[in-house]
Amino acid sequence: MKIAFIHMDPRPGAVCLNRATVQRGLEAAASHGASWVVTPELCISGYTFTTRPRAEGLEWCGRQRGAHQCVWDRLPVGDGAGEDEPVGTDWITAQPDDWMKGIHETARRKGITLFLAHPERAVDSAGETRLYNSVFVLGPEGGEPASYRKIKVTGGHESWSSPGEGAVTVSCSGVRVGLLICADAWFPEMAQELKRRGAQLLVAPSAWPPGFCGPEDTWERRSGETDLPLLVCNRTGREEGAMLDYRYAESVVAHRGRRLLEWSTDRPALLMFDWDMHAMESASTAFQVVPLPLER
Repeated sequence: MKIAFIHMDPRPGAVCLNRATVQRGLEAAASHGASWVVTPELCISGYTFTTRPRAEGLEWCGRQRGAHQCVWDRLPVGDGAGEDEPVGTDWITAQPDDWMKGIHETARRKGITLFLAHPERAVDSAGETRLYNSVFVLGPEGGEPASYRKIKVTGGHESWSSPGEGAVTVSCSGVRVGLLICADAWFPEMAQELKRRGAQLLVAPSAWPPGFCGPEDTWERRSGETDLPLLVCNRTGREEGAMLDYRYAESVVAHRGRRLLEWSTDRPALLMFDWDMHAMESASTAFQVVPLPLER
């Protein structure tokens, strides 16, 4: 089975632009025969969207029209390309919204399971409305998407997000998949709980640059401790306001304590590989790297 990572450069606050990038990535992955497509953490909003979005990203969104016109059309744009304005979290809505339903339909028609990282607004078990850093599993069978809400939120630029309330596994292509988001993988108990719940493979959308507080050998250790394959879709680009440099952030496939595949790039790309779901082994020795189609 072919799996594709959309190793993209999310623009902070540029929701329409980022959604269009995911859409193009999905279509390109489908054209190469992918069955699963994974996005990075917060691929729709960028990581620092609550504090330092790029004004030019909002302006680009403001030019979009159509059935799924974006909320950014109604937001002010700074006077200059270098001016940043906080946009807050009011745009975050309950999911699936119309756009997510639309891309789910695209995935369904193409026979793809899409692991889509997207913030959401939802009511918790105590009846309180909260915001979550989530990943949705949009399967080819259609229906209501499964979702997981990041538990180990890190504060700072993630202070808008409440922690999720429990581990989640979901059946995809006959395989029980355990879901993690980025720093969840730092904690051994998270992966162990997913294994206890029957996970056969772990998928982790991430936005985790190297350097101070980088992942180091986290993914190898979790895959070794659980004996489960761990698929990590990371990202590229830079977010100037937080001095976050993802150009050397690696997307990784790890199993039995070692990296089977790894790649970093300063340009958005599709990273594809073949995976044997029966043997739970990689059928590829390296990622197939395809430049991500540019904005049309």
